[in-house]
Amino acid sequence: MSLPKLPRLIFLDTNVVQNLWSFGELVYDNCLSPEAVARLESLGQRITEDMKALATLMQLGRRCGWPLAVSQRTLDELNRITEPNKRRHAMAWGWEIATYFEESLPFDQKSSSYEKHINRQRATQLYQNNELSLLPHDKDRLLLLDAIALGCEVFLTMDYQSIWKFRNQIGELGIVIMRPTEFLSYIEPWIDLLR
Repeated sequence: MSLPKLPRLIFLDTNVVQNLWSFGELVYDNCLSPEAVARLESLGQRITEDMKALATLMQLGRRCGWPLAVSQRTLDELNRITEPNKRRHAMAWGWEIATYFEESLPFDQKSSSYEKHINRQRATQLYQNNELSLLPHDKDRLLLLDAIALGCEVFLTMDYQSIWKFRNQIGELGIVIMRPTEFLSYIEPWIDLLR
């Protein structure tokens, strides 16, 4: 049996970044206050499953250094959160992930202008050909294009009604759109090696 290829770069949708911050005690400390448990359960089974998967993914990531990416557009979306305290904390968290992304890139990825050119060219082509028009929100299209321009191989999302819902109808993008539970299932053959 051959193992699936581990992706080089994983793009985090804005909702994933927000949920990593909102449920940080589950994701990073493996515990939840009774209030947070009630809040999580009120969001439904799918989000609960994805948050538990994110907790496992981040635990593995601390050991093996997941290559996570966000874009300036992610930070712009976080900056539009209306509640000031939530916006401040989410922005700080978004900047932390962005800094981690920049610092964790291997030297050859930082300096490979040819590869960056190809990725940007592909994203521009998708935009010009309107190949993402099935997605109902322009912000989703632009985030997906950012992920492609960065050379990401996985777009991790918890946007069940837009990006994830239409993933099979968009066509070949060179990037796989997955929920956290799907990504965890995909890397399951690697888990023992990553622990």
